[in-house]
Amino acid sequence: MKIFQWKDLLKREYLINSFTVESRYNFPLHTHKNQWEMVYCEEGFFEHVVNGVKYKQVEGEMIFIRESDTHKLHGKNFKYHNIAFSGAWMDSLCNFIGRDIIEQIIIKDEKPPYFRIPQKDRADFEEKIRSLLNHSRDNYQNLEFSHFIISVLDTYLIRKEDNVVAGHIPSWFQETIRMVNQSADIIPTLEEIIDQSCKCAEHVSRTFKKYLDVTPSQYLKGIKLKKAADLLRNTNYPIKEICYLSSYENSNYFHKQFKELYSQTPSEYRKSHSQYIH
Repeated sequence: MKIFQWKDLLKREYLINSFTVESRYNFPLHTHKNQWEMVYCEEGFFEHVVNGVKYKQVEGEMIFIRESDTHKLHGKNFKYHNIAFSGAWMDSLCNFIGRDIIEQIIIKDEKPPYFRIPQKDRADFEEKIRSLLNHSRDNYQNLEFSHFIISVLDTYLIRKEDNVVAGHIPSWFQETIRMVNQSADIIPTLEEIIDQSCKCAEHVSRTFKKYLDVTPSQYLKGIKLKKAADLLRNTNYPIKEICYLSSYENSNYFHKQFKELYSQTPSEYRKSHSQYIH
């Protein structure tokens, strides 16, 4: 049986592959070492065998494969995404969320964690996967991946009604992060984040660094530039308008930061990534 692994135990790495299957397809039985993965079915269905148990995985469903799980899949006429990540990412998640929580929602059960994305949320969820695939070599790839995986855990695996996260991540910081990520129309400023948190600037900065390994300014920069990239891909808004919609007041500064992150100017990025039909 083949074993997939990342050799560097301390490096946070991830790999995303997308497959559109038309003929008979079989991925053989294998396991992992220092590697975890998520398998998401976008179209059709396939048989996914995990630890000897057969699952019919249908579109909109994701199965979380743990480090020691064995699994294989087969079928035809389906599309799926495989998101693999190193054990160092799990260590970071344990530090951020709490090891006992990760064990409770991911590790403890004999069955692999799985969930279904509601129909109304699938287009957005699948766009996030494609964004990770397109930007897997960007300077801020780890920041974008951390947004994705924390969102997956928080939205679909952590049962908020049981108050599982209480006592680990400060509640004020949870609310601050939710406020930033849910502000789709207007991205808050650093001053607004500090005001909302009711903490001093130094305490806010230390907390971001402790739990997310970035400064508040770096976190906001990632949010703003990701929004700009989404607008460039999915709308025909003028670039100057996208600059302001992404909470940049200075167009030259926006162009400079965008190119630093995506290695392309906004116009070059739109030309190579746009999904908008003119």
